[in-house]
Amino acid sequence: MMVVFLTFHLRLYFFFPILFHYEYVLMGIPAPDAVIYLEVDPEVSQKLMNGRYHGDASKKDIHERNVEYLKRSAEAAAYCSSKLGWHVVKCSEKGQMRSVDAIQAQIRDILALFQT
Repeated sequence: MMVVFLTFHLRLYFFFPILFHYEYVLMGIPAPDAVIYLEVDPEVSQKLMNGRYHGDASKKDIHERNVEYLKRSAEAAAYCSSKLGWHVVKCSEKGQMRSVDAIQAQIRDILALFQT
């Protein structure tokens, strides 16, 4: 497991400079001033999807039904946020979604850091 963990992180470590050079230099895409990552536990997102689809798992797309994929995606996003300085808003806690007002207030606090 540790080998997989290290291999994944090493690949990302070497991939970022290539990606950023391609996007921001070669393609001329403007680099973001900030990234706000809205983090939701995969277990909570599964509960929400089950409610949305009324328990009919066949309505989930290929990514939604693959819980391991969702967990790996969450791990990749956590790694990216820690290495790239993203602002993280935890949208779920204790197995439930936080209120929209609480999430919005945290996003507004982050945006206030960039107002001149």
